[in-house]
Amino acid sequence: MKDTIATKNTPDQITQNLIGELESMLPSYMAAMTGMQFKNHRDFYTIFGWERRVTSAMCSALYNYHGIARAVNDTPVDTTWRYKPQITSTDGFAKQIDTLDRRIRLYNALQTADRVSGIGQFGIIVLGIRGQSYEKPLRKFKLDDLVKLEVFQDAEVSLEMEAAEQKSKEQANTPRYYYSIKYYKIGITRIHPSRVIHIAENSVDGIYGHSRLLPIYNQLHDMWKISGSSAEQFYISASLLLSAQGIDGFKIKAADGVALQEKLLELVNRMKGFLVSNGFEIKNIAPDIVSPKDSWEVMEKFISATSRIPRRILFGSEMGQLASTQDQNNYYERIESRQKNYVTECIINVLFDKLIAFSDLEKTTYSITWHKLSSLTDKEVAESVKEYGTAYKYLSEVGVDGAALAAIAGKIQEMITSG
Repeated sequence: MKDTIATKNTPDQITQNLIGELESMLPSYMAAMTGMQFKNHRDFYTIFGWERRVTSAMCSALYNYHGIARAVNDTPVDTTWRYKPQITSTDGFAKQIDTLDRRIRLYNALQTADRVSGIGQFGIIVLGIRGQSYEKPLRKFKLDDLVKLEVFQDAEVSLEMEAAEQKSKEQANTPRYYYSIKYYKIGITRIHPSRVIHIAENSVDGIYGHSRLLPIYNQLHDMWKISGSSAEQFYISASLLLSAQGIDGFKIKAADGVALQEKLLELVNRMKGFLVSNGFEIKNIAPDIVSPKDSWEVMEKFISATSRIPRRILFGSEMGQLASTQDQNNYYERIESRQKNYVTECIINVLFDKLIAFSDLEKTTYSITWHKLSSLTDKEVAESVKEYGTAYKYLSEVGVDGAALAAIAGKIQEMITSG
């Protein structure tokens, strides 16, 4: 593997570069074809006023101004970080992390990075080290010199990529190319990748992850259309939309029309509560109010299904009731899986391991545990404890070994203490 890009292009390299360009254009081509029906004679995106190419900056703007977009993005993050993770170690590592958290609000930065990474396709945490330049590779430092963790979303970041050639023994005559990040750029500041914790959930290439807002971008705008048009419809119907038509047999002069217009303005603007007209038939042609409820519920269901957030957790209900226990516990189980398999592995461990490698933070073995989110009601706990107790009594009578009984007793204790 070479560290720098070759300055001379061989025919094979030119071919590979052309293939790379075509591959990079393929997603744009496929996006352009999305929504085309009836042999490309009908374009749903144009008909419905949808955006076909949604950028991270567009998702960021929607997040800032659309309340439901913010709820979709923030709900799983807020649930994930409802309680701080518990760090356990056999030495002073956990205490050092706790001190660091109090000094620079460590977990707040990690939660913020988790939040902004879902708006677009990634987020980054930049380590601010006293006395070190952002542009240079990270050097050894004292933990006290870590003065801040700065968080940025991808709409604020541009990537300077670097291509490198890689050959395997089996493909010695067929060079392959891969791309890595040479520098992050924020404004005019270049930041070396060694100073960055790159966060991209469900990423395939390690750079770009899945946005929580991009798949529902157009549906969120549709919700604006529904709420805005229904409000406008109500306003038009609540005010008056009047039509004046001359009655047959009456001679109407131009001055009569001007006078009627002034009287109608007084009526519409509530300056007078009555209207006297001569020779005109006045009708209110404002449309009837149509309930937006059905259309709105379709959007709720679509967004809930896409985001995998139960509808009543995300939107509540018309009665202001909480989500059902089953929905809530299922959702909590997914969040608990996210805590362990994504947040712990891809955010917290990556940061801690970098601090261990470059700072005077104690090199140790540590574990991370999270507070249990899902829980049973008091009634469910009582019923489960009773059933486990019955099983314990039966198994002890038939002579089951002590390990199985101890496991049941431990389960009973866990349910009583934590639900």
